[in-house]
Amino acid sequence: MKYCRQCRVFAHKDLTRCPLCGSYLVGAEKAESPPARYERESEPCVRFVPLDYQGDFFRHFLRKKSLLLTIAAILIAVLVNRLITPRQQWWGYVVIGGLAVYWCVLQTIYRRRRFYSLLAVCAYALSAALYLIDLTISFDLAGNASYFGISLQYAVPGLLFALLITCDVMSFVEKSGYKYYLVSLVLVSVVALVPEIVVLCLPVYRNWLTFPLFCFTLLNLFVVAVLYWKPLKSEMARKFHT
Repeated sequence: MKYCRQCRVFAHKDLTRCPLCGSYLVGAEKAESPPARYERESEPCVRFVPLDYQGDFFRHFLRKKSLLLTIAAILIAVLVNRLITPRQQWWGYVVIGGLAVYWCVLQTIYRRRRFYSLLAVCAYALSAALYLIDLTISFDLAGNASYFGISLQYAVPGLLFALLITCDVMSFVEKSGYKYYLVSLVLVSVVALVPEIVVLCLPVYRNWLTFPLFCFTLLNLFVVAVLYWKPLKSEMARKFHT
């Protein structure tokens, strides 16, 4: 057997240089005190060629071109809408859908977001998209915001209920030290409090879904604060580098 003083590993007896660093090998019996002549010849002689991964081009395309293509598609839709059907507002759906796809799909692929991060992103991006779609429908039908409310009372609360339950389940199942489901639960809870607050502040009819969502969110935050305070604090410190 041969021995590499730099890497401190044993190699095959037929080798003269270490396959890891390129230094000259010595006999195993001389591992502790190699000959002095190897001191001058211990510089690594292996040079690793940089690899070009096949996925680099795809990631570069998503990072550099996807936003430009999304903006171009939105501008084309706005132009076609104004030229062909100026009395309709269907261009708003294209704008909202394009931005939602960009933030929830393209950015997720490029940034390689984990599932726990995707939950928080969808809570904010999809909630905003549903509000804007509801507002666009109202202006398309009546020219004002009088028809706005279906997203605030039904669509967004239903989505946030599903995301909160998913965060609860994943926080209980996935207890790895680097799974940030508790952080995602807090971030989703922040946006889940909005529908009931808006209903209380504005003259909007209160339905059966926003108030249960509000209570369920407060219960989630209370349970996290009581039972999972230390894990949550640790996740916050790692996630936000505090």
